[in-house]
Amino acid sequence: MERMRQSNKMKMGWVALFLVTLLLGVLIGKGWDRAVQATETYEELKTFTEVLALVQKHYVEEVKPKDLVYGAIRGMLATLDPHSAF
Repeated sequence: MERMRQSNKMKMGWVALFLVTLLLGVLIGKGWDRAVQATETYEELKTFTEVLALVQKHYVEEVKPKDLVYGAIRGMLATLDPHSAF
């Protein structure tokens, strides 16, 4: 009887260890994916910032940064669908 209890405890221990390992793997995987996405987003924002600076510096007339940013947002949403708005 004692041996069965120990065997059941051992099985439950292995199941618990497996579940914890699985959960950690999923959480780490999701975190890694988010980190990669964040890096890609920041790289694209860097490009946007560079273009914004070039337009402000070299455009024939003075342009308000707010007008440029809002125009970029409207353009971004226009690429999605006709119902997205800002």
